[in-house]
Amino acid sequence: MGHGDLNYKLLLGEMILSHLWGWTFVFSTFNYLVATYFRQELHVAGGVVVLFILLSILLFWIGVNGDENDSQLKLQDKLTVPVYLMFYWLTNLISAISSEFAVITGKTSKGKWESPDRGV
Repeated sequence: MGHGDLNYKLLLGEMILSHLWGWTFVFSTFNYLVATYFRQELHVAGGVVVLFILLSILLFWIGVNGDENDSQLKLQDKLTVPVYLMFYWLTNLISAISSEFAVITGKTSKGKWESPDRGV
């Protein structure tokens, strides 16, 4: 097994986990909204908030320490990392769920890359 094979397996694993995370988020959010509607009161799970904050801090720390001034960003620029993570996760969620609906409905040709005819 070559080094490239491992990279493809890791990429496949990440893609599968992204889709599982997306559906888990959708069902959890739906369940939360329904439960909130019927209880008529808002409950926020403190453990989830703390876990998200700790994960964001950990990823921020890894990114800052791994940067070694290669990006030449100032610290205030790096403080936008948590916002980037939220945007990335939301974009990943939308693209994962919408791609599954495209496959289920058979509309996979929409947005499909086709090489232009160059007359060769």
